[in-house]
Amino acid sequence: MGQKNDNEDKKVKKWLIILVLLYVLAISLKCIVGSWWNIILLILILCTAIWCYKRKKKHQTHKRGTFLILLFALLLAWKVIPCAWHTHLTIVEETPEDQKQRELEEEAALKKFEEEQKRAQEERDRLAAEQEAEEKNKPQPKPEPKPARPVYNFKEDKDCSDFSSSTEATAFMKASKAAGFGDHRLDYNHDGIACN
Repeated sequence: MGQKNDNEDKKVKKWLIILVLLYVLAISLKCIVGSWWNIILLILILCTAIWCYKRKKKHQTHKRGTFLILLFALLLAWKVIPCAWHTHLTIVEETPEDQKQRELEEEAALKKFEEEQKRAQEERDRLAAEQEAEEKNKPQPKPEPKPARPVYNFKEDKDCSDFSSSTEATAFMKASKAAGFGDHRLDYNHDGIACN
């Protein structure tokens, strides 16, 4: 039973150490990426490490490379450690006032977003209302008046010379027949077309 608890304690400690290392690594990366100087130092460390590895493969001494790596690493640590410590303190020591301020900022941002949405919706409604009003006020095209039927006096005798075309004569003849006045002898060949 005691050995089982020891194993569990070791696992818990192992995971805690891993989490702490990940936390430190995340803060350090944030500080490194936050400054061009730190990025240049990191690139110099990597390049020097590659150079040392290639010299080692050729059985040459790499003391100068190791010295340069240590020098660049110390310069990087000198810049990153204070930044990481300050970042850690700001994360851990958030005061109630800071928390309240953050909540107020979040509420203000949410209100601003809602107001912008409301303004955009009102603008869309206004444009739709204007468009609808324009369509209502647009003058409707008047229907074209149907051509008035000519008023004929069927009692008067008509000849083909009284009409300007065969179509006009045919219309008169049909209207005259419908009114009961006959065809006025306009259809000589009885084919239904006057004055052809």
